[in-house]
Amino acid sequence: MDANIISGKNHNYVHGVLNRDQTVLVALFSVLFILYFIFREFLFYVAPFMPSTGINMADLELIGTFSVFGLEVVIPFMLYFIRIPLSRIYFLVTVLMLWGGTLLSILYPMYYMTIPWVIGSLVYAALTVLSLIALVYELRIKSLPLAPLILLQLISLALYIANVLTEYFAFSLGGLSPYLVYPMLYLAGIGGVVLLIYSIYILIINRINTKLILGYVSAAVLGLLMAYPLYSLTIYNSFMSHIMSMVFAMGLGILAPPSSMPLIAVFIGIYTYSIIALVISGIMNKMPMHYLIAVASLIYVTTAFIEHAIIVIFAAVLTITNLMIYLSITSKAQAMGNDHADIS
Repeated sequence: MDANIISGKNHNYVHGVLNRDQTVLVALFSVLFILYFIFREFLFYVAPFMPSTGINMADLELIGTFSVFGLEVVIPFMLYFIRIPLSRIYFLVTVLMLWGGTLLSILYPMYYMTIPWVIGSLVYAALTVLSLIALVYELRIKSLPLAPLILLQLISLALYIANVLTEYFAFSLGGLSPYLVYPMLYLAGIGGVVLLIYSIYILIINRINTKLILGYVSAAVLGLLMAYPLYSLTIYNSFMSHIMSMVFAMGLGILAPPSSMPLIAVFIGIYTYSIIALVISGIMNKMPMHYLIAVASLIYVTTAFIEHAIIVIFAAVLTITNLMIYLSITSKAQAMGNDHADIS
């Protein structure tokens, strides 16, 4: 059989290995994570310092709370259908930590300060680190679009482990954070540029159609709408630059000098465009990996700078990472099976 035909069939297998139920779960997971991060992780810290808008902020925070419960249901289901090395261990530890923490919060609100829970959190953090390393090993060259953000997330997890070991077990590792502030910012910046280049690259190499172009243009417009207000607010106004610097520190954990706020606004626009463009490409071209890279980028960059004080962050990082490994392994197996059938 013609090699091009075989290659084309392999291409379809590589990008079409998620069934309908799995696709629904991934979409639900993505939406729930966004709602959780906006209405729980961000708003929870920023709301007390916001001027009154006439809106009950407590009601908005409830959206984030319910999103956490939603993630606690969706994530175990997603991990259950993933078949990769250590998948059963990932599943069991995730269920124990997610639902165990929820139950303990009712029975014993101070559970998160107990040594057994701390040890469990360290184990879960270590498994999350292991999954990220496995992702690089499995994807190899295909992990390049995510490489800066994977390294960023690894540093973040290492800092969490170091801080916990210092606070609860008297290890002398607590002084690492100040030295990693700028390296982490640089990695986040490089990650945005790499995603931008990757989104343009996949547009060039795939069949271009009017709908895809309109989708990319819409993503660019949304990116501009996200970046321009903050950029115009801070480019010539040092007072607002200081205010927004504090907002970023409280809501996102990003410690950056006020003078860098206009530049951060630009990178917000780049990330917004790149992530939406990759989602559009993944949906229109039926390429789940593009969609997963977009979701992984969002999760990695939004959770890397905040304190990993809630287990659902570990669970989200672990889930999207293992889902990409699953997609890669499954697509390779199906492509090899298709090759064997064609040769036979």
